[in-house]
Amino acid sequence: MAYDYRKIFNGSVCPVFELAAFTFPEPVEDKRHLFVFPGRAYLHAELSFKGELATSGCVELAMSEKLCLAIAGNMLGQDADSPAVLEQKNDTISEIANVLCGRVITEAFGTSAVFDLTIPEVRSMSAEEFRNFKDSSDVFAYKAEGEILLVRAEINSL
Repeated sequence: MAYDYRKIFNGSVCPVFELAAFTFPEPVEDKRHLFVFPGRAYLHAELSFKGELATSGCVELAMSEKLCLAIAGNMLGQDADSPAVLEQKNDTISEIANVLCGRVITEAFGTSAVFDLTIPEVRSMSAEEFRNFKDSSDVFAYKAEGEILLVRAEINSL
């Protein structure tokens, strides 16, 4: 039976952010109306996985640094501009990517499937890179805390 991975992935985003980050994203149907602010700092996290039956894939998240700091503040129970939050912003987006990947794998393949996950890689994105990522047809867009949240998953199986 073939899984509808996009549906599973899209259905996992809101619960993961709500439970892990106390953030409540709303899906955006038409990404064309989302404005990317030039000069704003953006972050991108990506991790890959490989599992049984030659199943592999990756999960990517992209958001403004402002949103990442708000999420880190929520997770740490501190103000978004506190030194601890500023220090943990990359770990925050990494952890959310990790949790999201785990949930998608579990939803798609069940709890008995075994997968190896890479350590999430975090990097800065320019506004232009963020805009190009947003405009990709396989990227889901959300609004959270007044900011754009972008997510993409790729799942390959035989």
